Amino acid sequence: FFVYSIKDPRTKLDQSSALFLLAEFFLVTRYLPVIEELADIILSANIETVEAVQRRYGEQISYSLPPTSLDVCLAKPDALTNKNNSEISLSALDINNDASRHHHEHEPNRARSASSSPISFAAHHRLDESSTKSTSLYISNWTDDQKTKLHIDQLKFNEADLAKRPYFEALIQALDCTENDQKCFYALSVILTMAMNPSTDTGILESVGLTVKCSNKTFYNTILVDQLCEILSLSVSPDSKIRLATMNLAINLLKKLVYDEEENVSYLSDHHLARIEGVYEQSTEDLRRHYRQQEMFLDMFEDEYRQMELNPMRLEYLLKDPCMLYPPTTTPLSGVEFIKRLPSGDVERARRSIRMFFLIRALSLGLRSVTEAEVPLTKAENLVKENDKLDLNNSDLIACTVHIKEKKDRRFLVTDPMQFILIEPDVKRLGWGIVKFCDLMQDVKVANDKEDTRSLHITIHKPVNNTYVKSNPPILNAKFTFDDHIRCMTAKQNLSKGRLR
Repeated sequence: FFVYSIKDPRTKLDQSSALFLLAEFFLVTRYLPVIEELADIILSANIETVEAVQRRYGEQISYSLPPTSLDVCLAKPDALTNKNNSEISLSALDINNDASRHHHEHEPNRARSASSSPISFAAHHRLDESSTKSTSLYISNWTDDQKTKLHIDQLKFNEADLAKRPYFEALIQALDCTENDQKCFYALSVILTMAMNPSTDTGILESVGLTVKCSNKTFYNTILVDQLCEILSLSVSPDSKIRLATMNLAINLLKKLVYDEEENVSYLSDHHLARIEGVYEQSTEDLRRHYRQQEMFLDMFEDEYRQMELNPMRLEYLLKDPCMLYPPTTTPLSGVEFIKRLPSGDVERARRSIRMFFLIRALSLGLRSVTEAEVPLTKAENLVKENDKLDLNNSDLIACTVHIKEKKDRRFLVTDPMQFILIEPDVKRLGWGIVKFCDLMQDVKVANDKEDTRSLHITIHKPVNNTYVKSNPPILNAKFTFDDHIRCMTAKQNLSKGRLR
């Protein structure tokens, strides 16, 4: 029923819900016969197959309301249970009685619900198998010679072949993001979960160019890759309706189709690679526009990269969120996570552009087998760490007293363009100091003390590692008192310049 809902508009289940249920089914189910047959139907069922099914069962597949509504059935449970089984108004069909079956098939104005169709199919299938040998309708039933011929012809998969497979064609058409990306998200989820399911037969996937499980990816599905490139192109356009979660799925699917991670080889054609590079250039231009508009751009740049590394998107968690079933929202007041909604305001648009740049850059470098060497801008191995010993002979130091609650410590503030560093002199080595506290300059906030011109209030917030944690207490909240107001002004200027850098 879910498969028919992808293509048939007569069903009462909308396409997004059908795709969601299919994605969940492929995600959690590993039973080989069911997964293989379902993937076979979605990817391989053609027009001749549908016509053969109709000829076999002698009737058109139809979907309509049941003869009795659910409310009526629930309102009269006692009346139904008191009747004898033979007197129930919803009489059962005896499939072994030819006269009864013939009367049922020709009964006028009889409405048959979609849920009853599979039962009728199974009953007729058992009758057909007892009399005649059924013909092979799907690829999993093909002989070795047919599979060999399929392997030779799989390079020729084109739009004409796609038009003959109504369900797979509907799945590709659902990737259209002209209005929004709701159907596109679940269509990508179906393809990914179906292709990555260990019970899905490789021959079925390769028959339509889904080269996810095979090492030779030269015959990848060009129609699907064209559509994925179109999604990436639309995602970097102004006022794009594509969310970060959808774009991440599109990039993951594209890499699985054309890139061999074991051999580090990309099989993407020059035409498609040129389209990816064009999208990368467009995302870079969009990033430059936000760089000129946002004062705290570098802080956002480093923070978004850190969030991506700490919280990578996972498909199983995205499918669990019910908000993905609703049309995409823009307001942050809805409580929907940023990657699952559209941006609101200039700051969120800048954040989205930064994320898009990181995703497309990683894709471009990976397809060209180039190692990332520039991002992040701040390298962890080049930073000073606590308890490190530093040579202070050529450093600019400002003496200060740090007030934390009722405790006072004498420290030296080091002038550094990247980090906020507090030093305690090393009593064992003259001219050296031990790092007692350090953090990135971009996390530092400075405020003047209204009562004392020699003092500053310094607060440092570390970005949270978990996006679901709303509270973020400061790692340092202290009052710094300097020897005079001139040194206090100098320290504030150094800290402000470091943040701007």
